[in-house]
Amino acid sequence: MKTILSASLNKSLFSLIGNQSAIAGAQSRLSSGLKVNSALDNPAAFFASQSLTSRVSDLNLIHDKISQSLLNIQTADLGLQAIENLLDQAETTSKDAIENSLFATQTNSQSINEQILALDPVGYWRLNETSGTVAENLGSGGSAINAVYQNGVGLGSESLFSNGGDTSAQFDGSNDRIIIPNSNLINTSTHSERTIELTFNANDTSKRQVLYEEGAHINALSIYIEDDKIYVNGRDQGDFGPFDISKEISAGETYHVALVLDAPNNEFRGYLDGELIGTGYVNRSLSPHSGGIGIGHVNGQTYFHDGAGGGAVAFDGRIAEVALYNDVISQSQLQSHASSLEPNLNQNNIVNDLNDSLSQIDQTVFSSSYRGVNLLSGGNLEINFNESHTSSTKIDGDNFTLNGLSLENLSLADEDGAKASLEEITRAKDKVREKRRALSVKNNIILSRSDYIENISRVLQEGSDKLILADLEEESAKLLSL
Repeated sequence: MKTILSASLNKSLFSLIGNQSAIAGAQSRLSSGLKVNSALDNPAAFFASQSLTSRVSDLNLIHDKISQSLLNIQTADLGLQAIENLLDQAETTSKDAIENSLFATQTNSQSINEQILALDPVGYWRLNETSGTVAENLGSGGSAINAVYQNGVGLGSESLFSNGGDTSAQFDGSNDRIIIPNSNLINTSTHSERTIELTFNANDTSKRQVLYEEGAHINALSIYIEDDKIYVNGRDQGDFGPFDISKEISAGETYHVALVLDAPNNEFRGYLDGELIGTGYVNRSLSPHSGGIGIGHVNGQTYFHDGAGGGAVAFDGRIAEVALYNDVISQSQLQSHASSLEPNLNQNNIVNDLNDSLSQIDQTVFSSSYRGVNLLSGGNLEINFNESHTSSTKIDGDNFTLNGLSLENLSLADEDGAKASLEEITRAKDKVREKRRALSVKNNIILSRSDYIENISRVLQEGSDKLILADLEEESAKLLSL
């Protein structure tokens, strides 16, 4: 049977249905937070919002790429800062070399062996044998004054110096020694000029130890250690000496020592590492002295600064390059011999300092890459500021390796080379600083555009939200009212 409602009931029913629909709509907006959920709700607002949101998404991608580009610039700038610090160190090293003339340490690049042979000594015992009992004489006196190793001298010990150094003879401070036979070339005839030189490294410098001696308790020449000093002495009975010529030394260090008898000029001289350490007056040639010749020990007796003696004076350490001349060898020649042991030591040090600084430049450049782009080795970077790529900026990289900075062939061999190197380092620093300035300008431009994109994205997102987002407080109030 068909039910017929009155007009008032029918009106109430439609009101309830409308209420229910309004409640459902309010609940939907509250649960989704959107007042426009689809194009059916409001086509114009829905598509306008979608367009704005899409642009915001595109701008966010651009902003992310810009952020990565800023990190690229930051990486490059950190690399340039490190390179500038390394160039500062190299500059300081070059200036030190120029101001202190550290490259002017050696006048002869030949080894001491080459220099001694060029002066034609009478006796020259390198003491570089590794076996046998004979210490060969390489001087003009020939095999007649070959020396003999006695009582267990250690052969083939490590070299005393690096520049052409061979093995050395090791003495243990007991009774081992080297004996040179008596000869008119050395001790059994009169000599007005004499030079004796040798290199040594002592394990102990406190007690008396003979390095070289010839003669006995009347006429003698001697080189020995006592009380942490090296002594050089000569004595001719009733005429001159003994002399108290000495200089402090340290155990474990290699030294070059020499004595010079220069009777024509009335002088006896002692040298340590080429530097004069004392003189004595002589009034005649050195008389014959047949008491024997010893290296590393006394062969009988000799004369010291405080009188004649012998006995327990064995040397504890190493000796090499013993040379004897019946001539006066000049101080400049002895200085050249001494300085040649470790050639250009100061120069090597400053060159090593310079190379240590410069060697890190290439490593710094190679480490300054970010996501495959290295602005310090010629890589380029292009940054876009909009979706259509019509607004952009480009950063051109450069080569900051040693080759790119023209620093591969620096020289500190002499003052001119050091000055030229300093100029190259200064130019390289200018190039680095100019690049840092240019990167700073680009960085500020990119930061400005990045801030703009971030702000415009926020505005666009706000516009999109206003088109589709519901007012939750309003919807809550409506729901409660309904």
